[in-house]
Amino acid sequence: MARFWTKFPQVPGDSGRFLEEDLWAMYLDSAYIAKFYVNEPDSAAVRAAIRRAGSLVSSAWSIGEVTCVFHRHAREGALSQAQCRELSRAFLEHGDAGVLSLAPVSESLLRRMSLLVSAAPRSV
Repeated sequence: MARFWTKFPQVPGDSGRFLEEDLWAMYLDSAYIAKFYVNEPDSAAVRAAIRRAGSLVSSAWSIGEVTCVFHRHAREGALSQAQCRELSRAFLEHGDAGVLSLAPVSESLLRRMSLLVSAAPRSV
């Protein structure tokens, strides 16, 4: 049975071992969020980086994408359906608890991003 994680590290400000100037926000894309919960290549490095972050931020878009990653692991037999549901529940609870801040995404924001990326120089 696959080993997986359902607990994010304690918020650094609560532990007393971090100073305010040591805290920094880390943006996590869906792939990095999934690597926290399930064992994939580089999961250990991602978990270590997450534990060093002062706060965790992602896009609400990640809710669907991360859930799809969990489902893929279940479909491939690495997770049971129950584990898939548990991971999805834990991920949503982490967002609800403020451990991971999920920024809202609107169609206008996605359209603006599309314009900016399509106009960006090749060197970016």
